[in-house]
Amino acid sequence: MAASGTESESHSDPNSTATGQPEQPQTFVSRIRHIFSTQRNTFGLIRRYFSERLPSHDPEDPLSCPSHPHDSEASNATATAPSFYPYPNENAFRLGDWYWNHGAQKSQESFKQLLDIVGNAGFSPGDVHGVKWDKINRELGSLNYFTVDFHHRSLVSIIREKLASNEDDRFFHYEPYELLWQPISGQPEIRLHGELYTSPAFLDAHRELQDSPPEPGCDLPRVVVALMFWSDSTHLTSFGSTKLWPLYLYFGNESKYRRCKPSCKLCNHAAYFQKVLSFLPFSLL
Repeated sequence: MAASGTESESHSDPNSTATGQPEQPQTFVSRIRHIFSTQRNTFGLIRRYFSERLPSHDPEDPLSCPSHPHDSEASNATATAPSFYPYPNENAFRLGDWYWNHGAQKSQESFKQLLDIVGNAGFSPGDVHGVKWDKINRELGSLNYFTVDFHHRSLVSIIREKLASNEDDRFFHYEPYELLWQPISGQPEIRLHGELYTSPAFLDAHRELQDSPPEPGCDLPRVVVALMFWSDSTHLTSFGSTKLWPLYLYFGNESKYRRCKPSCKLCNHAAYFQKVLSFLPFSLL
């Protein structure tokens, strides 16, 4: 990435005294950010960075992106055990799910679903023996709302998976910049807007993060990860009313031109919502 010129902007240490001497020199290091402007490309576009140094990671030039060093961390990550609260275990939870979510009036189909639960090889009668169902139902009924069978992923795990992927890392914008257009050399530059990582909001968030005190004992680079959520009901069959309500997650650090390509597989499923029950059994009132 070639820079056509640099300027500097200084950020003083907020811990310094009136005499100019810092009280805690090891806590917060003064930062001097430079302004780097790349050369105009064929389309007259210029990128302007505000950072301590010219970024070495350029997603728009994949040849400059080295292999990611954290693949082993992602592969060694261990999944946390699922929680079935307020049910004591999975089998009790599955029976509770059958009771609450498979219709108020039981049918032959509902009976078959019950048989699938108790006839499963992993079902143990000891898991449901002695379960205090009334207490669990009162606990569920005392809430303003409740959900069962709520499938979701930890946002931290999604972020770790994204940043640990070599393929995704190549095109991930860690450093925001201003995108300018100068059709002819010497003419005034025009600010362009089109990507989240070139927006004033992203630049302000990045600047605020860099000016904040770092984590004690950590000198790793700090970057903003932009999460973009979207949700809508989705029908699962051409005929019938079976549907899901997924929560989708995209990363604003990736270009919209890649996000709109299904072949890039950049959409992450973060959760599946359940409808709130429109009735409450009299036994819980």
